[in-house]
Amino acid sequence: MRASRRWKTMICGVAAATGIVLGTGTAQAVPIGQTLTGKMDFYEKVGFGACGTWLNTGAGDFAAVSPSLWTAADAKKDELCGLKVTVMYNGTIISVWVQDKCTSCGPNDLVLSENAFRKIVPWGTDKVDKIDWEFFRPQQ
Repeated sequence: MRASRRWKTMICGVAAATGIVLGTGTAQAVPIGQTLTGKMDFYEKVGFGACGTWLNTGAGDFAAVSPSLWTAADAKKDELCGLKVTVMYNGTIISVWVQDKCTSCGPNDLVLSENAFRKIVPWGTDKVDKIDWEFFRPQQ
């Protein structure tokens, strides 16, 4: 009986120390291959993104996604940093790397770098109320 209790205590201690807690937090599994529908706009940034990469929204093509999708304590080690998103809008498709966190995004919303946004959305439009997009894992 005592050995069983010690094992339970040790397992709970390891779970607490490593952050393995079921049913808490707002992070969710990344829905790879699942079409998401949300809002999209662009943002301006020059500096390091959540994945630790230097970003210039006027020159590079990349995306920032909702904080609810990030699961790692250190964003640079998050699964999202190795994923791309495909964005479909008005018959145009673009695929870009996830490089940043969008703190103002809802769960299915995303923002693109201005450079990427302008490849699929014409000048004069700064926000799109409905787009379809999905995560995918690029081939190595």
